[in-house]
Amino acid sequence: NFNKTDFSRVLGLSEGAGWLDENGRVLFGTNQRLLYFHPDSLAQNSYVPPLVFPDLRVLNKRVQPGIDALLKQHVDVTREVVLRHNQNIFSLSFAALEMKYPEAVRYAARLEGFDKEWVYLDRQRVVNYTNLPAGDFVLRVRSTNSDGVWMDNERALKIKVLPSFW
Repeated sequence: NFNKTDFSRVLGLSEGAGWLDENGRVLFGTNQRLLYFHPDSLAQNSYVPPLVFPDLRVLNKRVQPGIDALLKQHVDVTREVVLRHNQNIFSLSFAALEMKYPEAVRYAARLEGFDKEWVYLDRQRVVNYTNLPAGDFVLRVRSTNSDGVWMDNERALKIKVLPSFW
């Protein structure tokens, strides 16, 4: 598969305008002349994009780190978030640092202790959870690379929802 940004111009290909020559090259007639390559010269994308957590929202308000705040450090370097019983509505945004075709990256998330299996989010880069019961959870996020291959780049954030005092 080629993306339209793989080439300096938009290429139009016609059905039946391909050819495999005696040297093993694949040739395509395009609206911009001839495109050819040898299939052995194509390398599979093995880049594993790291995942970052740019934003945490609790009760739909961005959580800023601070001395007396919910977070002491930015959420991307936080390992565990502890929420009070009345803060059990939150969202976490994430992004795979894939610069070649970021629009081609797909995501999946799972809140262990709540979700039974992975939730495939397509291009959506945020998860929302509402009315979580008291308990310990682990939010796991993973992504594909720009070729759509699921990578071993899982990130996790522990979420603890405290019970009410009553």
